[in-house]
Amino acid sequence: LIISVVISDFAQSAFADMLVGSDITNRVLRYDDSGKFVGYITGGGLTAPCGMIFRPDGDLLVASNSTHQVLQFGGASSNYAYKGVFASGGGVLSPHGLTFAPNGDLMVASYSNDTLIRYDGTTGAPKHQFSGGGLDNPTNLVIGPGNDLYVASNQTNSILRFDGATDAFKGVFVS
Repeated sequence: LIISVVISDFAQSAFADMLVGSDITNRVLRYDDSGKFVGYITGGGLTAPCGMIFRPDGDLLVASNSTHQVLQFGGASSNYAYKGVFASGGGVLSPHGLTFAPNGDLMVASYSNDTLIRYDGTTGAPKHQFSGGGLDNPTNLVIGPGNDLYVASNQTNSILRFDGATDAFKGVFVS
């Protein structure tokens, strides 16, 4: 089962990697830009990788669903070596989607307790959790136009919109 996909595309890299989170293998599968399988990304007890995002420094963050953590791996130049737990605590249960807020904070969709959690984007320290609008099993999230946060609410089949700076619920975007 493919859970998430992210593509690296850094100026210092001669090629882009396609990284595929696989719930079945508990690893991130790595393909080169021609589609050739080149290996796995593992470590730190990674299980059910549900979301991935690259930090501005090129490191890869992966939501490890079953360990309730966001794990950090080096970038392509380090062959994605495991670096440690980047974020945990703060109430996160079964992290899924990851994105960065306009101020650089890491936003995490906490699937099993129907909340969103804001972490310091540099240190990984939890700041606070928030919810609203009937958020139920959030999966993916993205910063969109106007720096609003759009969140897929799995059980309500809707996309909810939050203010990306204040975390205030703004309404149902799509239902």
